[in-house]
Parts: sequence; structure tokens; C-alpha cells
Amino acid sequence: MLLLCFCNEMFGQSFTNVSQAAGIDFFMESEIYMGGGVAVFDHNNDGYEDLYITGGNQIDAIYENNGDFTFTKLDLAIGLEETLDNTTAGVLTADIDNDGEREIYVYTTKRADSPLLFSSPNYLFKKNDVGIYENIISQAGLLDSAMTMGASFGDYNLDGYLDLIVVDYIEEGLVGDESDPSTFYQHTCFENKFYVNNGDGTFSNRAAELELDDAGCALATSFTDLNGDHHPDIYVANDFGEWVNPNVAYLNNYPDDGFTNISQSSGLDISLYGMGIAIGDYDEDLDLDYYVTNIGRNVLLNNNGDVTFSDLTDEAGVANEFHEELYATSWGCNFADFDNDTYLDLYVSNGFIPTTSFNETQENDPCLLYHNNGDGTFSEIGQSSNLADTKIGRGSAVFDYNQDGDMDILLVNVNPNNVGSGKFRLYRNDSDSGNWIKFKLQGLKANRDGYGSKAYLYADGRAFVREIQGGSSHTSQNSSIIHFGLGEIAVVDSVKIVWPGASSQLLIGPEINNLHEVLEDTSDVVLALNDIDENRGVQIKLIPNPISINQSFYLTGLPEGVYSFELYSIEGKMIHSGAYILSNQNDFISSFTDDLLEAGSYVLKLKNPKETYSIKMLVVD
Repeated sequence: MLLLCFCNEMFGQSFTNVSQAAGIDFFMESEIYMGGGVAVFDHNNDGYEDLYITGGNQIDAIYENNGDFTFTKLDLAIGLEETLDNTTAGVLTADIDNDGEREIYVYTTKRADSPLLFSSPNYLFKKNDVGIYENIISQAGLLDSAMTMGASFGDYNLDGYLDLIVVDYIEEGLVGDESDPSTFYQHTCFENKFYVNNGDGTFSNRAAELELDDAGCALATSFTDLNGDHHPDIYVANDFGEWVNPNVAYLNNYPDDGFTNISQSSGLDISLYGMGIAIGDYDEDLDLDYYVTNIGRNVLLNNNGDVTFSDLTDEAGVANEFHEELYATSWGCNFADFDNDTYLDLYVSNGFIPTTSFNETQENDPCLLYHNNGDGTFSEIGQSSNLADTKIGRGSAVFDYNQDGDMDILLVNVNPNNVGSGKFRLYRNDSDSGNWIKFKLQGLKANRDGYGSKAYLYADGRAFVREIQGGSSHTSQNSSIIHFGLGEIAVVDSVKIVWPGASSQLLIGPEINNLHEVLEDTSDVVLALNDIDENRGVQIKLIPNPISINQSFYLTGLPEGVYSFELYSIEGKMIHSGAYILSNQNDFISSFTDDLLEAGSYVLKLKNPKETYSIKMLVVD
């Protein structure tokens, strides 16, 4: 007990379960032990991040963040009642048509009364004009009745539209004699799907054509940059790796269309019961490392910087192989700097699942928090930090729900016996925290969500990197707001935002302890934010360009109508707004006073009821 207290004081890590106080009273009902996901996103665009959580056999729910440290549960009122028809397992969100509203992709296992063995249709929810979510899965071409257990969004061909990889599970379960573990699991698995976004609200499955149709009984996947070229690659974590297929890694061949399987050459082809994936630069060498959860020993794959990876699990102290002499079982996992000391810590969600005699698992299996010691090693402090939940944990996600600058945790528990004993946990971060800074990205030429983007922060002679993923952990999705803990660093020299495809922009001296909204610098690129094809051809001209301070300017080429307009700094801060009625002359005319603008780059956004247009403005003295 003295040791636990000492550790808590040493690392300053402390969390409080505020689920009840925050109004989150939910558990996942299921007759099986699989699934349990959460996605963090701002469903109503009010600046506060909300939660979509899967209910299993009950109706899924959106918990809307009220901005006062509480949430309100929404379900039937917003169109989610049909999720009662199937057992929902996991969830992702993405703005698939770049219209400013995220769609919700929900994947399922099956209900006990289903005639199917393991499978049931997935859902794609889109919000209609009155705020109700409608299932458009058939229209989108994503109708799939396999047993989906993982998915991720990313723009593999850099066309500005998010594509979707879907990884599927057991099609036919075949088991052998427990006395011969080497031949025990002989499952047949569904092939994975790779849905390419056609840019018109529909998708085409090109998995076989692109050789991404592995049938490895996968439980997790993520788009991520494996080789540092800023093109979205793919990593897949397979269950039963020793008997079916090991983990798979695909390198994006862009600008050529396709992928190269680098699983063996990279060392990413580990064989385990792959459950979840965490992605982050834990050792501060500016490349991304990967942590994969398992029944038994989890694996930390350190990026060597040459498209090879080394297993440094034992050296780092993050194996979590046993708990009380039986195998531990890990699922969700998340890298985040929970105490804002500049180093990425690691949260691991544990939870029991029945297994065989040769890999018997622990029922009382606590979740973990690994504190990053800053020297390539971690110290496990879950118990002292109040995170050692021993219910049946599955998915997890990290986000700053109360906007105080440190990262909080949402843990999903499942209830195979439908008794409600393992409710969801919202853990408020009460750790002793240092300084911090956050960035919320909006793509213009890139996908609007900025998935696949990276931020490089330079301060105090050091450099840090973060990547936005469109889904990882286990059946879940973290916040897409980039967070850096800064410790005692008081001044940030600069932050470089690198969008998918390697275009970048530099932010000089951003203010610490603040959230910065960053709009992609597209230079002279002009396009509709919702990317409707005909609007990509709109010829909008700014005259003059550049303009002088306090000089009038006008735009030509816009359709007539009523527009609101907003002027943003290149860092994404709105500095002016107004309204304008565009005459039949089709010219937008305006001017700004010299006390409003300084020389530099700005982005002007114009919105009518149907479209939003953006153009870069260069202002000179």
C-alpha cells in the first residue's frame, strides 16, 4: 500500500470515475463476449465533443456534451432505434462527403435469434435536414453481412474523400483437440473489405483488386503512416495469428494505385490474438511506434526509421502477460500524454474472455496505465491512478471532455450475462498537469476531418509528433483533436502541420494552453468544402491579388444569392464575419479596415444555403 501511494505521488497521475455525475449511465448488452465500442466526435458542431456508444443488443446512444461537464443521452429521438435489430460491436465517424457533418459507421456481430452464424448488416448513419440520423448503408454501397470487428477511415489515393477499410472475423469456427494446441484453431474467416470513396456518396469494394482481401480473423485495423512519407498505409491486427494469419502491414504505393505487403520485411507480422492497436511516438524520435494487445503478452513495436520494427516490449516493461498467474487479456489501448509532462503514456483496457485450458485467462483482470518514464521504459500505475477497473473491458477512447487541457478516458465494459454489472466508465483526469496545446484541423484540399495528418511541434530544443487516425484502439475511435503535453515548456517555437500527401504549413509561436483551429492552407486552390464535382470547376477569381491593407477587393464567378462570409487567419482563427447579398453582377465586393488586418495570408470562406467556398487571400502593406 505504501508503494502505491509513493507511485501516485511520484507520477502525479490521478483519475476520478465521474460517469454518474456526468450523466453517463449505460452498459452494453450481449450474449457473447465480443465488441463494445465508442467514437468521440462533435455531432452537433457546437465545439464540445460528444460520444457515440454501441449498445450491443440494446439501442445505441449518442451522449451529447452539454458543455457544463455533463452529457445528455440521445437515442430514439435521433433515429438510432433500428440498431436494436442487431448486436452492434464498434463505431467510427467520418465526414465522407466533406459537407461539415460526420457520418457514423456502426458494425455488428449478430443477435441470438438471427439465422446467420455470426453476421448481420452494418449501418451508415447520415443526419438529415431536421437532425435525424438515417441509415444510408445500401445507397452508399457498404452493405455487408460479414462479422465486422474493426474498421478505419483514411484517404489512400489523396483525392480528398475518405476511404474505408473493414476487417471481418470468423465465418466458420473450427477447433481441434486441446491436447495439441499447435493445431487447435482452424477457423475460416471472412475476407476484409476495402471501400474506395467514389466522391458521390457511394463506395466501391476494391479489396481483391488492391490485394487487401486478407482473411485473417482481424479484430483491429488502422490507416497510419508506416514509413514516414505522409501517405496513408494500413496495419491489421489478426486474432489466432499462430493458426490462421499473422498481422498484416500494407505500404501505400501512391502515386501508383495500390499497396505493397511489407508484413514480413518490416517485422510487423507478429502472431498473436491481436485485439487492438495504439499508435504514437513514445520514444520521441519523430516516427510512429505501435502497440498491439493480446491474450497474454502484448507487443510494443518500435519503429527503427527504415520501415522495420523491433519488439521492445520487455525492455519497455509493457508486456502485461499474466495477472495472478493466469493470462491477462487486453483490448482497447491508447497512447496519450495524460499528465502533460511531454511523454506519451499508455492506457490499456483489460477484460476477461473464456478460452481453452492451454491459455486460461484471468477473470479479475484490471485495466492498466503505463506511465512513460522518458527513457524508453514505462511504470504501471493503474491501481494508484484509480484506473484498475476489473469489469469486462473492451473498447476505449481518449479525449478532453471538459476542455481543461488534459486527456480523459472513456472505457467500454460489456455484459455477456446482461446483468448490467459493468457500466461504461468516464474517467476525469485529475492529474498534476503541466502546460499543453491542442490543434483542431480542417482540410480543404485534404479530407475535411484531416485524417492522416501529422503535427510536428518544436520547442525547447526538442521535437514531437502526433498523427490523426480515423479509428484504432479496439472497435473505437479517439478524439481527432491533436494534443501535446508541454510540461514546463512555456514557449512553442513552431508547429508544422503536414496534411496527407505531404503538403504542409507552419504556425509560428502558437499560444500555449489553448486550442488552435487550423484551416488547411491551399494557396490558390479554390473548391467547395462539400466537394460536389461540379463545384470543383467553379472559376472564382480574387481581384486584385494580392491586395493591400484597407483596399477593396471583389470576387467573380460565384453564383448569385445570399452569403455569409468569414475571414480566418492562416492558423484558423476567425477574425471577421458578416453577410452579403450577391447581385446579378455576380461580384462579391468588400473591404476591411487597416486596424483589422496585417500583412500576411488569410482564408475567406463564403457560405450560401447549399455550398461553402474558400479562397486564400494574400495581404501586403
